[in-house]
Order: sequence, then C-alpha cells, then structure tokens
Amino acid sequence: MIVSGILYVLGFFYLCVFILSLVFWSLLLYGVFLIRLLFFITPARALFLHAYVFIVETWSSINIFLIDLVYKNKWEINNPCNFNKKASYLIVSNHQSLIDILLFLYLFNRKIPMVRFFTKSQLIWVPFLGLGLWILDFPIMKRYSAAQKKRNPHLSGKDLLTAQKAVNKIRDRPLTLINFLEGTRITQEKHERQNSPFKHLLKPRAGGIATTINSLPGKFDRILNVTIVYSDGKKKLWDFLRGKMNRLVIKVDSKPIPKELLFGDYSTDEHYKRQFQIWVNRLWQEKDDEIDWILKRDKL
Repeated sequence: MIVSGILYVLGFFYLCVFILSLVFWSLLLYGVFLIRLLFFITPARALFLHAYVFIVETWSSINIFLIDLVYKNKWEINNPCNFNKKASYLIVSNHQSLIDILLFLYLFNRKIPMVRFFTKSQLIWVPFLGLGLWILDFPIMKRYSAAQKKRNPHLSGKDLLTAQKAVNKIRDRPLTLINFLEGTRITQEKHERQNSPFKHLLKPRAGGIATTINSLPGKFDRILNVTIVYSDGKKKLWDFLRGKMNRLVIKVDSKPIPKELLFGDYSTDEHYKRQFQIWVNRLWQEKDDEIDWILKRDKL
C-alpha cells in the first residue's frame, strides 16, 4: 500500500509538471508566432523558424531529463545510427500508445531535424497542443472512414491529397516525418477485425508513405525503421508516469529508400504501386518477426 501510494504521488507530480511545461512553452511559442505576424518580412523567416525549433527542443530536453530521473539505464535501446541534423529522415514505426510520441522525442531530440508526424484534424482542438502543432507546420490530415467514402465516393483519395499538400509546406528545409503505417494504435479488437496476417501488428497502409515519398522526390536521405516493444504489456500513460514501465525495448535501423521507389506515382502507376506494397509488407513482416523474437526472449 505504501509503495502504491508513493507511485500514485509520483505519477500525479509528473503529470502536473508535464502539463505546466506544455502550457509554458506553448505560450512562449504563441508569443513568438504573434511577433512573426507583426514583423512578417522574408529575411526574418529563418530566424523565427529557428526560434520555433529552439522552443520545441528545449521543452523536449526538459521531458528527457524527467524521464531519465525514473527510467535511465532501465530501457533497452538499440540505436547505433549516425545522425545528421542537416539531413532529412522518414521514420516508420509500429504504434501502440500515446507514449510512442514521447519516445521519439527521447530518442531523436537535437540529433536530427525536429520530429513531425501526421496529425489528425481533431487534435487541433486540444488546448495548447493543437495550435502549437499548426504553428509548427505539422501535417494535419482529415481522415475518412470506409463508410464515409462509400456514401461519398468523391472523398476517396482526398486524405492522400491532403497529405501531399501538407508535406509540400515544409519541403524547403531539413525535416523528419513520422509515418505510422498502421494508421492507428493497435488493439486486440482492431487486430481481430482486420484479420491481420501479422501476429503483433495491424496491416500496413502503403498509400500514406508512398504519397510522402512521391511528394518529396529525393528529399529523404534515410528511413529510420523504429520498432517499439512494451515487453511487460504496460502501454498506458498513467503506468509511464508512475514509473512502472520498466521493460521497454526500442530498436532503430537506418535504411535507404529503394532506388526504384524514389520516383513514381502510387495513385496512377499500378506496377509502381505493387512494388511499393511488396516492399512495405516485407518491412512489416521483418518488424513482426523482430517483435515476436523480443517477446519470446523476455519471457525466458
């Protein structure tokens, strides 16, 4: 009971610190944005962009410090890659929890260009967070369900067109984009409903990553293939805040994008589309095998 109470207090303390930190740095970001609106001159654009990045990286560094107070040397992180802040990276990863985003900041902050991810349009309405994502040029997408597309056929492909427009806004600078190929966080219900051929993953969606690569041909220097495994099954934010997420394995592999996939049109070229899907499915099968091996090893 005593230990449980201490962990509860720890979790509440960390939750308060994370929220206060988010509010403070968000307000600072808004202030810089307002100044930029008042003095919108082209030569100053780069200066303001650097200010945005500094705010995000400083906020991330504070979070990393707090995470290390609890979890330093407890997680298994295999990250042998040599990074370059002037290069551009496309991150592909499995997706299980909101914690995944914090883990990317933990892994890559100040090592590569600021990490962005495709954001659901609903997040724009989250206080402090949503407006910050918009200011920072996170690609914001409105996704349509299969039922919506069936009722309104003109919506088919519109989400990919939105993704194309979003990434074009940030093509003129080094960038890092996260693409969760599953399109959503995995749950047992979703896995069964999909009848996924993978043991630990949902079916990957090749269209999103293909559109990103097609929209920015030759832009990405490397793919960072990230595999996240919560060995003890604890994936909830509350477990993380209470210091109960000790068994975590993260593996990062740096891969080139296959040359034959660098240039093409996923929406009109059937041969290119098939080749892209074969590559994505092979990548996903390797990831599924890796997760299976880690889980079996950690049960021994």
